[in-house]
Amino acid sequence: MSGSGPNGSASGVSPGFLAGGQVGYNYQFPNSHFVVGIEGDLDWANFNISSPTSGGKITIDNTYIATIGGRLGYSLEHLSLFGLALNPILVFGKAGWAWTNEEWNITSNKALATNTFDRDGWMLGAGAEYALWRNWSIKAEYNYYSLGTIHEVLFRKNGANVILGNVNAFVHLGKAGINYRF
Repeated sequence: MSGSGPNGSASGVSPGFLAGGQVGYNYQFPNSHFVVGIEGDLDWANFNISSPTSGGKITIDNTYIATIGGRLGYSLEHLSLFGLALNPILVFGKAGWAWTNEEWNITSNKALATNTFDRDGWMLGAGAEYALWRNWSIKAEYNYYSLGTIHEVLFRKNGANVILGNVNAFVHLGKAGINYRF
């Protein structure tokens, strides 16, 4: 994750887990290797970045990530690489819209400032899906989310609000999953 605002920028690798589900529809053109589809997902996220500040720390948590977009793929059936059949592999690219929720907490000299922000923006991704047997497949993909610029203000119970200003956010996300195709 990374972001920038009027007071500088921050980025970090935010290890965490993602759990959720997806629904979609794919169509392979007759006598063709091309596949088109639409896909939506909603994932509970446990990503956070934490950094020390003077007299405290700042923590940014993402609680969910959702996307909807189109998918264009190419089936590698009837192709081989070094004599190995690539039949059950689909390589794909995707593009669409993404949403997330961020929770910001800043502690400084034992005072807490907090707020929650909903973000949305565009996403691009690429990956591969491998057919295991019958209707089951596994996939791995990389997604890039550009989640726009919003004006962020954190609130304190007792004291002045913390104005972060206009903050941009970007996320690089690797995902792996298992699918059941109906």
